[in-house]
Amino acid sequence: MHRRIHTSADTTAPATTTSSVTGRRRKRSRPENDWKALVNTVLVFVGSFAIVLAVLMGLSYVWNYIFDDATTNDTPPKKNVAFHTEEGAELDLDPLPWNRIYRIPDSMSVVGDRSNHYVSLRKEVDPLVDQQVDDLLADLRKGQLNYVAKPMEMTNSDQVSYDIYNCPQEPPPGYPLSWKTMDIVTAWPTDNTVPPLDEHNNALIHQSLCVFDYQKDYHKAETYRDQHLPFIVVNDPEVEKVTARWSLPDYMARMLGDEPHRTEFSANNHFMYYVPPGRGSRHKKNANIPAGWEPPTKMMRMSYPEWYDHAQTPRHDRDDPHWYFRLIGCGAMGNDGSCDRGATEALFDELPFFQPKKSLYVVEPGEQKGIHCRFGMPGVIAENHFDGSRNAIALFSGSRRYILSHPDQCTNLALYPKGHPSARHSAIDWSNPNLEEFPQFQEARSSEVVLQPGQVLYLPTNWFHYIVSLEINMQCNTRSGIESEMMNFVRDCGF
Repeated sequence: MHRRIHTSADTTAPATTTSSVTGRRRKRSRPENDWKALVNTVLVFVGSFAIVLAVLMGLSYVWNYIFDDATTNDTPPKKNVAFHTEEGAELDLDPLPWNRIYRIPDSMSVVGDRSNHYVSLRKEVDPLVDQQVDDLLADLRKGQLNYVAKPMEMTNSDQVSYDIYNCPQEPPPGYPLSWKTMDIVTAWPTDNTVPPLDEHNNALIHQSLCVFDYQKDYHKAETYRDQHLPFIVVNDPEVEKVTARWSLPDYMARMLGDEPHRTEFSANNHFMYYVPPGRGSRHKKNANIPAGWEPPTKMMRMSYPEWYDHAQTPRHDRDDPHWYFRLIGCGAMGNDGSCDRGATEALFDELPFFQPKKSLYVVEPGEQKGIHCRFGMPGVIAENHFDGSRNAIALFSGSRRYILSHPDQCTNLALYPKGHPSARHSAIDWSNPNLEEFPQFQEARSSEVVLQPGQVLYLPTNWFHYIVSLEINMQCNTRSGIESEMMNFVRDCGF
């Protein structure tokens, strides 16, 4: 029998303990092992937290990319029509943060209104308009007069007649044909808002501008535009959607609220534009002020509901007081609305076809000077004048009469000269022309159109226009760049 012999090594072995549960022996833990376990636990926790954080950041990026992207590379969806316009323009503007309540269709990242009030209104109204746009337009157009073009008048053998609703791809010689301006204002005096009717209740007018269907004649319209010629556009889905939305009762009042906006007041129905002399650097050139000159209208500020109350009051005489309401969207002139007190930046969301990107209506986005709207009451007349840039004019309610003249007519229109507060405007009262004082007016030539809701009038640089509001109406326009080819015509008149 062998007996175990105890050695000195046995006496130095570490003590052991016995588990009361398992009966197994285990070693006592060392302090350094406890620290290692704690460090490992912390590292595992930190690693797990980092993974969760990375996942959340990734989800946030995806969310912002889809719903809240606010970069200058934003490209709104293109129109669902036969022809698409080139989009995007380099603008020195900071992007505006999107409102999480709702992203307005076709909005642009660097212009527009992101306020809760406006975005919530559009969120409520847009589905209704999408569903009922055709019915809204049909209701709006009930009872509209039917305007028919008179037979065309050829003044020389080079001119040819054409169908304004089926114009050729290339502009016909002498386009657009014209008539004596005196014949136009005699046949339908400009103080009258109701045209003379024939036995079929048609209103015959001196119209020679081509009417292009946006979805069928887009390339024709581009051709005429690029040759510096005027025309009318119909059947643009974006324009018609705005027309339908603005026809909703109280929509405009809800959008604009009680904010006061620029409004012009006249003691009669004539509104002669003027630049107040001596106010600011741009007005110093207006030093040629006639003795006894007084501002023809008064500038004030008024809310839309206040103006609409005035507009609904019947005015039966040219000498009744009239008000002309204005909205301004600054856009590239300051997308924070800084270009004008009470600016309406929502216009860039309301009218996506007038945003600062290349389109049929906006030729040079970088030269755009905002969006300007004028709401007229029946009888309001904006005196004859030219604008020194391309001009796209859209009508969304009511009707307006435009008498148009080529820039080569400037010598026949008796313009106020440079330095006059109303420079660029005709000194002639077209409602009652004084041919003894202005005999040259007998030689002036023009044509006319009556713009109706959903239509756009394109005017090249320096084309003259005289405007009559036939009903309560809402019109907006934007200008984008100068056609240098059109400048020579007005140089003969000192401009």
